[in-house]
Amino acid sequence: MDRIKQWVRAFFYTMIRLPAGSPTPRAWLNALYLRLGSGGQYYAHKLFARAFRGDRRAVPAGTWTVRFFGKPITLPLRSASFWLDWDTALSILGHEPHIKQTYAAAIAGGRPDLFVDIGANYGTHSLLFLSQGIETLTFEPNAACHDYFRETCALNGFTPALESAALGAAAGELELVFPEQETWLGATDAAAQSALAGQTNLIRRRVEVRPLTAYAERFAGRRALVKIDTEGAELDILRGATDILRDHAPLLIFESFPGEQRGRLFDLLAGGGYRITPLPWSPGGNAPALTRETFLASGDMDFFAAK
Repeated sequence: MDRIKQWVRAFFYTMIRLPAGSPTPRAWLNALYLRLGSGGQYYAHKLFARAFRGDRRAVPAGTWTVRFFGKPITLPLRSASFWLDWDTALSILGHEPHIKQTYAAAIAGGRPDLFVDIGANYGTHSLLFLSQGIETLTFEPNAACHDYFRETCALNGFTPALESAALGAAAGELELVFPEQETWLGATDAAAQSALAGQTNLIRRRVEVRPLTAYAERFAGRRALVKIDTEGAELDILRGATDILRDHAPLLIFESFPGEQRGRLFDLLAGGGYRITPLPWSPGGNAPALTRETFLASGDMDFFAAK
């Protein structure tokens, strides 16, 4: 069975490398991609995003265009990092479509004044909101991710507000650990770092940590949407944001791994008047709030919270 899966995967990868690897067929492929709905973009990511990993052939540079909520975003495809840029280009809409659907619903149902992207990695979530002219505050402690984000912003005429720091309960320093070619798995949380122990080519860096409350003035009088995806550090980040949660009540989209932290995370949010619901979310939706028991038992990883 494994051999059959490998053969099928190799077939799909070969099928996409031919047009994606040459400028003119790539443009035709991009035009076809733009006609896909969210379901088609999800399967394009699932089937083809990793097609250029391990492919050492030189691939001509170019660009790839996506469209979010009526606005185009141009993404770079650089020869030296084509495997990564291709993956990122298909990920921006195709990965975690329930989150992208929630973003679109939030924009349609009460446009936020501020999007805060905590654990931005290459900044793809920030790019979606920048394309809408929404002020965006982007937190990413891994400097290896910054060039792609800045280059893409320049390509589109966006003005980024990039903070090269991790967020936590208090100011200080932590060690960031990440696999060299999978920066999105970067973690400052000790348990998440332990889970990476078997990975090869791990990189370790000391990074600055700040509490979100240090940015409280950015939230004043604004309807804010905060996304938190930090591989297990979500609880500490919320502990460092209690004043903001109390005084400004931002909407939250957050990742939560099953485990002992979930109960404490629920207690912190519920104690502050927040209701947690599954994704995708939409304004006026009638999804029932999760109880402590259903939140702890949920197999989902991503959630929405609002007062």
